[in-house]
Amino acid sequence: MAGVETAKGIFFPKIKYASAFDNFTPEIMNHYESFDESVSKVITELEAAYANPARTKDYDYIRIYHPYKLSKAVLDGELMVKTKDQGEAHKAHFAVTVLLVSSFANSPDSAKKLAGLKKILKQPELIRIKNASLREEPDTIHRPDLKSHELADIALDIFAQTGDTPLLVIGIAHAGTRYAVDEFLRLRTMLSQKNAKNSIFDLFRYSKHYGDSFVKLTHYDEDKLKRESKGRTVVVIGTPDRVDDAYSRFNFLQKGNYDSNQVRIIKGKLKE
Repeated sequence: MAGVETAKGIFFPKIKYASAFDNFTPEIMNHYESFDESVSKVITELEAAYANPARTKDYDYIRIYHPYKLSKAVLDGELMVKTKDQGEAHKAHFAVTVLLVSSFANSPDSAKKLAGLKKILKQPELIRIKNASLREEPDTIHRPDLKSHELADIALDIFAQTGDTPLLVIGIAHAGTRYAVDEFLRLRTMLSQKNAKNSIFDLFRYSKHYGDSFVKLTHYDEDKLKRESKGRTVVVIGTPDRVDDAYSRFNFLQKGNYDSNQVRIIKGKLKE
């Protein structure tokens, strides 16, 4: 476990985020990682879960896995929409990342975040995403088999490198999505209130399952990341087989083509 060295000695920041992964079991994870359903069904089930968490079986799994499924649909669909429709797709991308963070944090605002995403997906330009079929089998090969204490150690190791500074945490989808959101929330609780508020989470696809040979970034994404990285330390979080190449892909943020100091990029490699 990594501490942060200060003038007064080694400081171990406290992680105040109550992670759902603390109580997850591999058996039930495998159950929820195997799915074949529609986006509309996922939204309906998630709406019902948010409306009555206490009476929802496996609520913690649903609030983690269902937003993940929606992020998968949005990121995949975003790559297929026509150029003229990409504005609406970018809105969906933003909305689903906001939903992921809210739902993982078990925020009471999650239902509103879901309603916002649902409204965006009603746009005719995004019909392909709205009507998408979601299929997946448990990825026991590329999915890290991480215990809660290991996730905490990774967050502490990253914090030891970043210190108390605003962060731009970039998750590498799809295998790294759930763990990247979880690490972002752990890191955020270790920051001062001001820096936590100014920290951002974003998500991009670089999937071995889909045969991606690089992180899927558009010119719009690159421009957005240049803006988001200004004044923030960038942390790229992904699985061991993806994070090294992904880390290199974001080097363009260090070219200093805007008025700020060089951007620091930290690699958050999830353990095997």
